[in-house]
Amino acid sequence: MGKLKKKRILSFILCLFTAFFALTSCSHEKESFVRQNIVRRVYDDGWVYTMTYTHDSDGNDIDSVPPIVFNAINFRYRYPADFTTDEENPGRIQILGHGISPESDEDIKNIAAFFGYGENITHYPGTDEILAKDRNQLQLKAIDREVFFRMLDEALKSDARKNGKYIDYPSFALLSEPGFKDGYSVQIGHCLGMGNIDVIMIDILYKDDNSPMGYTQLYDLIKNGTATPDQKLLYEYISGLEESIVKNNNFKAKPDNADKELSKRPEIKRIEKFLSDIDQNNISGYFM
Repeated sequence: MGKLKKKRILSFILCLFTAFFALTSCSHEKESFVRQNIVRRVYDDGWVYTMTYTHDSDGNDIDSVPPIVFNAINFRYRYPADFTTDEENPGRIQILGHGISPESDEDIKNIAAFFGYGENITHYPGTDEILAKDRNQLQLKAIDREVFFRMLDEALKSDARKNGKYIDYPSFALLSEPGFKDGYSVQIGHCLGMGNIDVIMIDILYKDDNSPMGYTQLYDLIKNGTATPDQKLLYEYISGLEESIVKNNNFKAKPDNADKELSKRPEIKRIEKFLSDIDQNNISGYFM
């Protein structure tokens, strides 16, 4: 396949779920009409797989809207600064199908073909038409087929999500403080489902001129067993904070049984300021 055609296909797929995500930031008039059943798989390496079934309040397909969409975005690791891909790639956020690997690019193309989504499409196949297809026709290399179809079945059977308090906010983001004040920067990745916080990943990026990325992440120090006792305490606090934010559907939530002394640390204060800005949808000052 030529590079231009491949770029067009990947661009189409990206635009497909970008436009699809935009439905979650629709007007109040549309909120009463659009329903979404959302299933996710969250992996330790930052990848979040999402399968979404979109329909109207009566359970019917919506004209000009793809009924079923699958995507995968990494909310922990960015592309390297020198990574080059096609011009439609949104900044350095890793999205499956945009140069992560030839196998995953091929998988995303095959999924779009299986669903019947293509360039210049004027009518999306209905849910019944998609479900009638022979699943053996879909060949995947990087994505686990069993996980894919299990997520599809769960999305079709799950309840529609209720609109949350962040319905008018961007549905996904990977943000970080600009620069490295005091030798580190705070990074926050999150995704919303119909205005509800489904996933949040908070990390500390320590400036590191010897790293290809220019920094070393707290998560990696923990994973590799090289974190200091102080960093381990910080990581534990952040983990509790992430859990509380999702549980309470509130970017300004505090961790349960938080250590009061630990909460006074400058890293925590900066994280709280960052989260407060996200809560107010004031994210223009952060690196995308």
